[in-house]
Amino acid sequence: MDASRSIRRRLGDQADANEKRLKAGLEDAGEPQPLHFVLQGSYAMRTTVQHPKNDYDIDDGVVFSREFLKGAQGADKTALDARKMVCEALYDDAFNRVPEVRTNRVRVYYNEGHHVDVPVYRMENPDSESTLYELASSDWKESNPEAVTKWFQKQLEAKHLSEEKDGHHQMRRLLRLLKNSPLAVTAGTCQAVSSSPCSRTRNIRPINSVRIRPFTIFSRY
Repeated sequence: MDASRSIRRRLGDQADANEKRLKAGLEDAGEPQPLHFVLQGSYAMRTTVQHPKNDYDIDDGVVFSREFLKGAQGADKTALDARKMVCEALYDDAFNRVPEVRTNRVRVYYNEGHHVDVPVYRMENPDSESTLYELASSDWKESNPEAVTKWFQKQLEAKHLSEEKDGHHQMRRLLRLLKNSPLAVTAGTCQAVSSSPCSRTRNIRPINSVRIRPFTIFSRY
C-alpha cells in the first residue's frame, strides 16, 4: 500500500524542520548557507509505501556553492569535511541517536523509526549551461541531484494514459506494487518498468508471468 497522505505530510514536515535546523546550525557555526535543497528518491517521486516499522527513508540533498565552501586556509573543503560540517550543524539534543556521517550522505535518525538522508553537493556555474554538481562521497564526484527525478517525471508523462487521473499514473502504482513484493526495487528496476511496453497497457505481466488487471490490484489507490 502506498504511504497515506498523513504519513507523507508528517515526513515532509520533518524534512522541512531538518532544513531549518541545518540552516540555523550552519549560521551558528559561521559556515556558508546552502543555495537550495533537493528532495530525491521515493518521496520526491511519490512511490513511498507504508512500512510496518516506520522505517521510512527521506532523501533531501543540500547544495552549496563551491565558491563559498572553503576551509580555514581558503582551500576547498574536502568531501569528508563538507559532510562533517553538515552533520555537526544538524545535531539536536532531542535526538536519541546522533546524526551520522556516512559515505555518500549524512543520516539523521528520528525516534519514530525513520531517517532523513542528506547528501551534500557543491555547485559551480549556477547560472550557465555548464552548471556542475558534485557529490561529497569518498571524494568529490560529479552527480546531478535532480537528474533521476527529472528522468522519472519524463517517463510518467511519456507513458501517461488518457484514462488515468493526474497523479495516479500506472507506472507509479507498478513501482509501489514491486516495493511490496519480495523483490527489491532499485533504480534499475525503476528503469525497466518505465521502459517496458507492459507499462503502457491495461493488462500487465508482473511476477511469475501472471496476467493481472491493474485496476483490480490498485483499486485502493
